[in-house]
Amino acid sequence: NNSSKIIFISAALKDNFLKHYLIRKKTDLFSNKCIIQCNGIEDFWLDNKIPQKNIIPTEILYVGSLLKRKNVLAVANAVIALNKLNITCRFNIVGKNGDQEKQIIELSLKMPEYINYIGPIYNKQKLKTIHNNNHIFAMPSKGETFGLVYIEALSQGLPLLYSKNDGIYGVFDENIGESCNPNDEKDIIEALKKVITNYKTYEINKIDFEKFRWSNIALNYKNLYTTLKN
Repeated sequence: NNSSKIIFISAALKDNFLKHYLIRKKTDLFSNKCIIQCNGIEDFWLDNKIPQKNIIPTEILYVGSLLKRKNVLAVANAVIALNKLNITCRFNIVGKNGDQEKQIIELSLKMPEYINYIGPIYNKQKLKTIHNNNHIFAMPSKGETFGLVYIEALSQGLPLLYSKNDGIYGVFDENIGESCNPNDEKDIIEALKKVITNYKTYEINKIDFEKFRWSNIALNYKNLYTTLKN
């Protein structure tokens, strides 16, 4: 009530906030205060950007923990389903820990031609090489506050499979990939199919990545505080 501004790190968080049943009563008061200021990523990714590839995509990447809410197993099942439809693709998984880790490892051993479990990678240069060897980044997660791995993947030219009304949904004006219902495996399959089919239509190369540089973000906060103070 007493704030001058309310800052959100994504459009989805702002929209979900304004839809809250207690907040809806004061939408006019709060909506005028709302500002979206996205989080940033490390300069390493911004200083080593790669343009989107002009290829037929086959390699799909995930980087992160193997928690159920990240939907890694659902993407793995979508990749298997697409291969059965003669859409050639492989899912490369970087990460560890989480309630789906055991299932994912077992699936990769059972179907290594479709599911490639790499394990954790901490070296940035190795992780960059893995990004550069892939074509799509897939993380239709649930309850994502922002998802820095999306921005890192975009900086390496990878279109995205991501969730509707969550994480980076609504952050970009550019066409960066396909969103899906993270609770519907059929929708995940269809959205992933669209990313593969529409690969050359995405606008990764039009993104201004400087807005994700922390030094620029810090300056935005400084200017905001200075303006409010004055």
